[in-house]
Amino acid sequence: MRTILTAFMVCVILSSCNESKPKDILDAHQMEAVLTDIYLAEANSTLVNDSAHTIRNRNIDSLAVYYKAILTHHNISKEKLTKSVDWYKRNPEDLDTIYARVITDLSRLQSQHPQK
Repeated sequence: MRTILTAFMVCVILSSCNESKPKDILDAHQMEAVLTDIYLAEANSTLVNDSAHTIRNRNIDSLAVYYKAILTHHNISKEKLTKSVDWYKRNPEDLDTIYARVITDLSRLQSQHPQK
């Protein structure tokens, strides 16, 4: 009986020490996909010119359109993305893992589409 009680207490203590991810936070794979798309949008926005923007400056108008399209594509709200970013900032080990995969994804895309 004492062993069972001790094992139960250890489980309770261990589970209370680990901050679990709330259900309304993007999982790691979703976050990776969203961040990859955001970085692609950021890069593409430097290529979009209009009369008010010169090349290599980010076109804020096109970024707004890209961000809206990314949120729609991934079926998430701006609020959910913001909450997810905030959660991952408080959990840097998880964020580091995601960014490592984002860099791998972007490197793979770059090798598949070399600059002309």
